[in-house]
Amino acid sequence: MDLIEILRALFGLGLVLGLIIVCGVFLRKAAARGFTFGPQGSQRLSLSARLAIDPRRTVVILRDGAREHLILLGATGETVLESRDAPTAGEITPGLRLVEPGSQV
Repeated sequence: MDLIEILRALFGLGLVLGLIIVCGVFLRKAAARGFTFGPQGSQRLSLSARLAIDPRRTVVILRDGAREHLILLGATGETVLESRDAPTAGEITPGLRLVEPGSQV
């Protein structure tokens, strides 16, 4: 291989990597502004809240239409902690409370 072919290959590689980076930045900025792909209003599933408990475990509240699900995500799997009807607009929802394991709730 001569020098021209090596430079052409490096230029092509740089061009492809540059396009990937530009597309990634564009999609990240578009997503931050609320741009979604697909029909508007078609998302029934949304993430309401997320709380990192430790580096391996996270608790999330997912809203699926008229239901909310409290899910513990861990390194070994997922556990649904609670499912309930989602509050309507303006309704105040009682917070979660800690209970002792094995106690009657």
